[in-house]
Amino acid sequence: MNGVHEQSQYRMHSTQGRLALQRQVSSMYLKLADSMIGKGNLNGALEAVESAKRGDPSNQYCAAYLERIRQLMKPLMEDDETEALSRSVSFYEEGSLDKALDALLDHLAQHPNDPAAESLKSRIIEALIEGGNK
Repeated sequence: MNGVHEQSQYRMHSTQGRLALQRQVSSMYLKLADSMIGKGNLNGALEAVESAKRGDPSNQYCAAYLERIRQLMKPLMEDDETEALSRSVSFYEEGSLDKALDALLDHLAQHPNDPAAESLKSRIIEALIEGGNK
C-alpha cells in the first residue's frame, strides 16, 4: 500500500514540476516578446506570445501582451488597403481561424508579397492543423 502512495506523490510532484517548467518557459517567451516589441518586431512578438500561451494557457499576461501588440499594430493597419489584414488579425485573436484565413486571403489577393500577411497565414494554418478552430 505504501508503494502506491509513493507513486501517487511522485506523479503529483512530477506534474507540479512540469507545470512550473511550462510557466518558466512561458515567462521567457513573454520576455522575448517584450524585447521584440521594443525593437519594433511586432510579428515576432506575436509569435512569442502565442508560444507563451501554448505553454501556459491560463497566463493572464499573454492576453495583456496580445492586446498591447494589437494596439501597436492598429495604426499600421488603419490604411484602407490593410482593412482585410486588420480583420484577419482580429478574427485570429478571437480564435475564429476560418474567418481569419478568409480575410487574410482577401488581403493577399491585393498584396501578394506582404511578409506580415504571409507570417500570419503560417500561424493560422498551423493553428488550424492543431485543431484550434472555434
